[in-house]
Amino acid sequence: MAVAPSTAGDAPAGGQNYGTKQYRGYVLLSLTLVYTLNFIDRNLLGVVAQPIIAEFGLTDTEYGFLNGPPFALFYALMGIPIAIAADRYNRVVIMALCIAVWSLMTALCGFASSFVFLLIARIGVAIGEAGGTPPSNSIIADYFKPKSRANALGIFAMGVTLGGALANAFGGPIAGLTDETVVGFFASVGVGDIHEQLGWGQNFGWRFAFIALGLPGLVIALILLFTVKEPPRGYSDPPGVQRVQKASITETLKELGSKPTFWTMSLGAALVALVGYGLFGFQAPMMQRLHGMSPGTFALQYGVPLSLVSAFGTFAGGYLTESLTQRSPTAVAWIPAVGLFAAIPLYILGFYMEPGTLQLIVWGLGAMCHYAYLGAQYTIG
Repeated sequence: MAVAPSTAGDAPAGGQNYGTKQYRGYVLLSLTLVYTLNFIDRNLLGVVAQPIIAEFGLTDTEYGFLNGPPFALFYALMGIPIAIAADRYNRVVIMALCIAVWSLMTALCGFASSFVFLLIARIGVAIGEAGGTPPSNSIIADYFKPKSRANALGIFAMGVTLGGALANAFGGPIAGLTDETVVGFFASVGVGDIHEQLGWGQNFGWRFAFIALGLPGLVIALILLFTVKEPPRGYSDPPGVQRVQKASITETLKELGSKPTFWTMSLGAALVALVGYGLFGFQAPMMQRLHGMSPGTFALQYGVPLSLVSAFGTFAGGYLTESLTQRSPTAVAWIPAVGLFAAIPLYILGFYMEPGTLQLIVWGLGAMCHYAYLGAQYTIG
């Protein structure tokens, strides 16, 4: 692969932040909002899981399949070509298109008439969301110089847990709306008989949650498209750094094949994601079945506070990593490791406790330790 100085081509002034401080803050806030929306739409299924299981008569295996393998497979596979496109074309445009896709597909989940319909819509969400993270990481790297990136990425990564908080804060109560309320809303926009035309059963609240939280993404896509500037590639790299020119897939795989640390890191991140999604996917249904909680009650009493504590853990992990890396270069690895090891017994203990404040505290400490890794993971590779 050929290399060139960072000051060549479309990066005439490397080694400094791009744009004014205020505008960089706006861009970071916008990208964090998009990432938050990404996880609102992704996590909403877990918030309204039990009504969906009841609606379609799903087994836990079928629900686990709906919540896991197809979404993960298409998300991973589509992430590669979208990341390649982000290296070659306008990243802001790519993101806006992907936001529109996943938002529409999220709304379509609310119109599902069968398990297969819902599964296809979820795959559509995965395809769209695959285009959220790669362009965002690339844009942040060009807006912020290396010294500031860990903190910026830590703030950006808070979208994961903030998305979970908002999915619970809005999705849970909306899912608890009565059928009469939902039908009344549809009647106010001229489609009051849509539930009859589409053959919906009952408990329309979960459907309305998908629609209400999905459609606003179309507005966010337009705002991003017209207010965020595409930065010059490599603009914030240190002066004189050697920039690798665009490589083919074959060259990329060959390069990654020579770096076992990359594969170790990827496997670790995959296992952490396995725990996170598995925990979130079945935590709400378990509490609703064993302790009689409604989706809205669990969302507000557990989902929101746990997500907010997780967001704090994400920010704290990024802050500690940036603060300690100069004194201890390996901090970027051991901070996530310590947090993840600490989370294991806390999560397990929480599942054997009765509902209440103490259980929430134990799960909260586990979540804070768990998600401390997000602020550091982008800098490990």
